[in-house]
Amino acid sequence: MKKQHIRAVCLLTALVSVGLGTAWAAGLLIESATDNVKFPGQTVAFNEMLVVTSPCPQAGACSVQKVTSPKRGGTYAFRHRIPVGSGTRAEIDDASFHRYPKEGYNYWYGFSLFVPTTAGMYPKDSTTQYVAFQYVAQWRLSNVKEFGSTVPNCSFGGGGSGHRLLIQNNRWVFKFVRQDPAEPACDGGIVSEIDLGSVVKGVWTDFVLQGLWSGGDNGKLRIWTKTQNGSWSERARNGSNWFARYRAGSGRSGDLVAAPNFTVGLYDRNEQDRDVSRDLFSDQIKVVQVPTSQEDWPSSFRQVSPDGSAPSTTSSASFSTSNLSVNSN
Repeated sequence: MKKQHIRAVCLLTALVSVGLGTAWAAGLLIESATDNVKFPGQTVAFNEMLVVTSPCPQAGACSVQKVTSPKRGGTYAFRHRIPVGSGTRAEIDDASFHRYPKEGYNYWYGFSLFVPTTAGMYPKDSTTQYVAFQYVAQWRLSNVKEFGSTVPNCSFGGGGSGHRLLIQNNRWVFKFVRQDPAEPACDGGIVSEIDLGSVVKGVWTDFVLQGLWSGGDNGKLRIWTKTQNGSWSERARNGSNWFARYRAGSGRSGDLVAAPNFTVGLYDRNEQDRDVSRDLFSDQIKVVQVPTSQEDWPSSFRQVSPDGSAPSTTSSASFSTSNLSVNSN
């Protein structure tokens, strides 16, 4: 389905923060959606964030709306809605697959999600007879065709087009994708699942993700989660976590794959029998870019953390994909 994009542009500002008694120059805040994203009829611009919508049966029935409650911080949060039998997307999206290079940078992502206690997030798909999963955030690669090419920039099995955070069987699940070492470019991906714990409805759940994106051994991926008044829990993996180069014969043949295209909000891949309306709330969405030569712990964490907190330490432990369940959804 073709996405409609509404662009809002703002000057980017480098900030300075202080972490655990040591002052570091914080990373560059390259994207954020805290109180404002530019919606139709509004004039507020906010750091090149875009609203992605799908056709709706009636004006205002779906996509993304500002709300005053619930909210994680500030004045507003964002309600993502897909009503019964309509649309596939209600996302906040940076809408660029090639804006930021992956080489030489760490990327930090922070956001908070609220699942209502009344949310029917798991519609039944009568064709395949399983409880449908619901995408709530994505880190996507470019599998589109460009420059007149008939070959997508990337294509791999396993569904989706990159890393994604899902609600699945009442649990937060991170689907982790990495380049198949048998493939020379992003022609093949290996997809695994990382269980991040139970979904607690009616409270905010905070997420922080650090990505040193790489198709090689130098990659780093760390994911932290916590419920609103809880403590941070960490998962980490060192090694390949992305893709090296675009496919041969594509519009970007041989070019280095860029950092992921980041989206937050509802995306429903299952188009049959959408028999419940779905709501999700998001708030405090931030993305920070930090040169790998710069010390960034914990200042960058605090910079994107929805409530400004950070764990006292970070683990050097790595989860192994050999211990993860592989799933092709």
